[in-house]
Amino acid sequence: MSAAVLHAIADVSVPRTGGGQPSRPWQVALVVFLVSGALATAMVVLLEQGRREILREKVSVQASSHAHAVRQQIERSMAVTYTLAAQVRQGHGRIRDFEAMAKELLPYYPGVSSLQLLPDGVIQQIVPLAGNEPAIGANVLQNPARNKEALLARDTGQLTLAGPYALIQGGQGAIARLPVFLDDGKGRIFWGLVAVVMRFPDALVGTGLGHLPEEYGLSYELWRLEPESGLKQIIAASAVAAPIDPVQATVDLALGNWTLSVAPVLGWGDPLGLALKGALGLVFSLLMAVLAKLLVESRAHERRLEVEVAARTADMLSTQSQLQATLSAVPDLMFELDAEGRIHAIHFSRAELLQIPAAELLGRLIGDFVADDTRPAIADGLANALANGYATGVEYQVLLPEGPVWYECTLARKPPVAGEAPRCILLARDITEKRQTADELERYRDHLEDLVANRTAELTRARVQAEAANVAKSAFLANMSHEIRTPMNAIIGLAQLLRQGATPSQQDEWLGQVEHAGQRLLAIINDILDLSKIEAGGLQLASADFALAEVLDQVASAIGPAARGKGLRIDIDYDGVPVWLHGDAMRLRQALGHYASNALKFTEHGMIALRAKLLEDHGDAMLVRFEVADTGPGFAPEQLDRLFQPFEQADMTTTRKHGGNGLGLAITRRLAQLMGGEVGADGTAGEGSRFWFSARLQRGHGTAPRAVVTAATGAGALKIDAADVTPAPDPERARRVLDELEALLRHDDTAAGDLFEAHRPLLLATLDGNATRLDRQLAAFDYPGALQTVQELIRQAADG
Repeated sequence: MSAAVLHAIADVSVPRTGGGQPSRPWQVALVVFLVSGALATAMVVLLEQGRREILREKVSVQASSHAHAVRQQIERSMAVTYTLAAQVRQGHGRIRDFEAMAKELLPYYPGVSSLQLLPDGVIQQIVPLAGNEPAIGANVLQNPARNKEALLARDTGQLTLAGPYALIQGGQGAIARLPVFLDDGKGRIFWGLVAVVMRFPDALVGTGLGHLPEEYGLSYELWRLEPESGLKQIIAASAVAAPIDPVQATVDLALGNWTLSVAPVLGWGDPLGLALKGALGLVFSLLMAVLAKLLVESRAHERRLEVEVAARTADMLSTQSQLQATLSAVPDLMFELDAEGRIHAIHFSRAELLQIPAAELLGRLIGDFVADDTRPAIADGLANALANGYATGVEYQVLLPEGPVWYECTLARKPPVAGEAPRCILLARDITEKRQTADELERYRDHLEDLVANRTAELTRARVQAEAANVAKSAFLANMSHEIRTPMNAIIGLAQLLRQGATPSQQDEWLGQVEHAGQRLLAIINDILDLSKIEAGGLQLASADFALAEVLDQVASAIGPAARGKGLRIDIDYDGVPVWLHGDAMRLRQALGHYASNALKFTEHGMIALRAKLLEDHGDAMLVRFEVADTGPGFAPEQLDRLFQPFEQADMTTTRKHGGNGLGLAITRRLAQLMGGEVGADGTAGEGSRFWFSARLQRGHGTAPRAVVTAATGAGALKIDAADVTPAPDPERARRVLDELEALLRHDDTAAGDLFEAHRPLLLATLDGNATRLDRQLAAFDYPGALQTVQELIRQAADG
């Protein structure tokens, strides 16, 4: 109730003439109290309705958000069916090692409790099986009443969601089924179904429903109407009381909707707030009644007391002073403007915000003190305020000595006064910091977009690299299959010929071919195991003194028979490198052997050179580079980047002229890295090639055997004809090889086969029949028997 109404009541209650009897003050107060009480009650009701509407809107937002989360969780859990279907189609009706694949998939889908394969609609495989055994063998296409969704999936070819209902495995859940069709060349045929089982409430973990009571004080129910009975079926609910007068949110799912009901745990009412508002309304009514009584009494006394005029005048001046104090307390600038924007009054508390003293601003246009580009905004805002009563959001800039300052203006038209031109009030608030913050956020957003674009480019490059790696591995598997099948076919074919009978000479020839094929298979297996051990970090380098000439001689001996058959010359050159070194001789020999084997494989005429060069000499520490050069076909420059990668070859086709599994150069690269070096190659197509690797070694100490001393004399270079690499018996050297073999066999190291192969001529020449027995044991991977044979040979050497 306004003061004007109270004054009107007071004027009516106290007539100016003696024409009526004035009302008693308490009667006026009672009327005002009743009217004010009615208004206050109506206000409280409106406020309570507004509060309820706001609260319901907030709860509705929460319900919609969590309903969306439930839908996303269910759809994400159902999405794994597409992965299973793709695997079934790719395997032409089978998923190889389904249990392993399913166990890898399940952690990425926390809402899924199990994965199923249903050929012809019969559940045959479930992962995990524990607890799901009762479901094995169930035919979901035989019970239309319970499994109509499965039949619908088969007939429509679409993903369907069944449930929730009691599962055969026990408990309540929902099942998503996706039909799988195979192409038999004549058309699509129905293979069966793939399915995922989602148990409740596990399938709803991550949707945030469980946090509604604790974080938001809300109770909830997730339910649906059971299609057959039409009864309400509770899927999940909070532990607190059921929602009262809840808001509803629909969870849109395949072939049916669920409903999420949410309401405050304590209900929609606010008894304490309502009581407080009622109390305030009562106080307001009492105050209005008291004020009305006072006004009546004031009017009654003003006719008799002239003093009251002065008192009321003083009260008005005091009120004006308080208003001025209130205006001065406002931190913003306040201007009174006419229609042209001329300043007629100023109210402010911060003089530093003004460019010149306030007195000098009066009578001047406000546009004279703002930036040129913001004057139109001020003019438009003033026009809107005069036309519509108010205008907001007008911004302008003032250039102060300490820098530009931005203001946000609100303009309001003053009530019109008769005989005066229209005026507007302009309230200016400093928003410089707000503008700076907004600009900073804009720059950050632009920077974030750049980061997202860069990251997207990086992911694209990573995807391209991953696809290239997959292509390389696929090509490797094709080549490896070819490499393994070739000797295996030879072994099987020769074994069949031997079973059919043959002359002794044919048997010897065929057994030799079987042995050669077995050795080829052994080399492939050893390469794979070596690369796996290196990649897994399980390969440890040995450290011992060794003679460099002996290592080079062993490599030359290993390729000697084949080189002799091709008429190739073998050159050895280690000029400038110390005779004795300290490191892992066996791994050096293995790495150099891979290079030498490649050179032998590709070189048809000319020579193969084994070289060692000293690159760095720091006393006991040295960097040595080992090279193998040949006069073979060489390679194109664009093939160099692929040569040392695992599973890569210069020619990746299975019909290439030369065999090989593509692992030798990769193993050499890994070994060189373990020894602190690197690898490289250079060559020209048709003119030969040179492959090298470096290794960091220590200076060794020892007395070289006679054969080594002879090789190291002169210029440090030795030319060996392929016919001269068969060694003479050397018991001392054979003893050292046996010691090294024993150390490797104790750890079941596949490098034992490589070591024996490198020293086969020496051991056969020195140990005669015992070496042949050892050769057969290593070829059969009989490492325990080979270890026993080596120990016997060492004891015989010691006794002899």
